Amino acid sequence: MLFMIASSQMVKLTDDILELSRVARSEMKFDEINLSIICTDICKTMSASDPTRNINWLIQPDLTIYSDKQLLY
Repeated sequence: MLFMIASSQMVKLTDDILELSRVARSEMKFDEINLSIICTDICKTMSASDPTRNINWLIQPDLTIYSDKQLLY
């Protein structure tokens, strides 16, 4: 069973490295990105994964950067 989990993790790691290689070879497309929205989505997902935890998130509103969105996800 442990071998199957390790094998699965290795496959995911390999896929992620290949994806990073593909992204690195493509032209960067800069855009204004709202990090506050991304962070809020991540916090909602994390909170939903364990509703028994009481977490107070403090996220600065309208925090933006100029970046390639593909590199952030």
